Amino acid sequence: MWKGGDVMWIKDPCLWITLLVLIINAVRDLRKREIFLCGTMICASIGLVVQIVRIARGQLLWTQLITALLPGLFLMGMSLATGGKIGFGDGLVTAVVGIWAGCAVAMLTVIFGMCAVPVADRILYILKKRTPRSYPLIPFLAAAFVFAETFWGGS
Repeated sequence: MWKGGDVMWIKDPCLWITLLVLIINAVRDLRKREIFLCGTMICASIGLVVQIVRIARGQLLWTQLITALLPGLFLMGMSLATGGKIGFGDGLVTAVVGIWAGCAVAMLTVIFGMCAVPVADRILYILKKRTPRSYPLIPFLAAAFVFAETFWGGS
């Protein structure tokens, strides 16, 4: 959480893992319009094991883990409902954000990321740049994650 210029989340390795997954997938999404599926699934699997251990130790509730997956499941459902206009990989990456950072940060990441796309579109339009018909979502999610975790995370 941002408190007088101090970014508290820098000390949390779970959030660094999340940021690394987002950056790697953002670069891949920009270049090839796909995610790094193997690495993302490995990170999701390790994250699930870590969270299950936390549940076994009484540090986390099952309901917290399930709700942390909801933003990613929502995007995966939207991918199926729209015929792939929102990529299924966007949902997988968002699920990894939920696993490692929690439900609140994952939801804020999706909300801020989705709001950033039309803003970027308008800025490119004003600058008279040729705007693409669709945008890769994960770069916006990466920026939104940093914003959400810096200003609202850790509380």
